[in-house]
Amino acid sequence: MNKENEAIAKTPQFYLVMLILIVMVLGTIATAWRTIELGVMAIGTWTIWTFYQQRKQSQQAYLKELFYQLIQENNG
Repeated sequence: MNKENEAIAKTPQFYLVMLILIVMVLGTIATAWRTIELGVMAIGTWTIWTFYQQRKQSQQAYLKELFYQLIQENNG
């Protein structure tokens, strides 16, 4: 950092601007929190549902394969 940047960083105006920016960011996060929560819940629900469907299809495929194997072994 050069001397000019150091001088700017130590002024009260710099700290005021930084404080305002931090408050604005926190305010935006607080306002958007419900939307963020809903998004996370939607993604979690979709992930669980997809896992459930894949597991169900896998079980059905296994049972179908087992059924046809038993048919073959017992000659119909």
